[in-house]
Amino acid sequence: MSDRPRRVFTRLPARCFGLLLLSLAGCQGYTWPDEWQPIEVPTGFAWHNPSSQQTAFDVDADGRIDRLRFWIGSGSAEELIDDDLDGWFDRHVSIVYGKERDRKKIHSEALEVPVTGGSGAFPRPWDMRLKVVE
Repeated sequence: MSDRPRRVFTRLPARCFGLLLLSLAGCQGYTWPDEWQPIEVPTGFAWHNPSSQQTAFDVDADGRIDRLRFWIGSGSAEELIDDDLDGWFDRHVSIVYGKERDRKKIHSEALEVPVTGGSGAFPRPWDMRLKVVE
């Protein structure tokens, strides 16, 4: 009987482990930077953090976020919106494939705009203690 099949199967775990290490090493270069980057918008200012998948908008340039979008994945997002630009979030909206699925009226203080080049993420709506208004 040939010794070849035995050699193939004894080397298989080592080859799989090697491929796993190569794939993990390759992933290091493809991660998104944790940095708030300015983006162009028609009015006001906006920043996006590709690592946390968050976008912050300051429409009236008062230093407070007027709209904060959290990209969740698979076409889903959640937004905190300050409708009257008074420094307080008024709505919490769940969006799926560009359509509103759930809207809650809230009253929560708007966060300060991110620092360009700074890192970190804002707390997600389900981590924040949003005061729901009936």
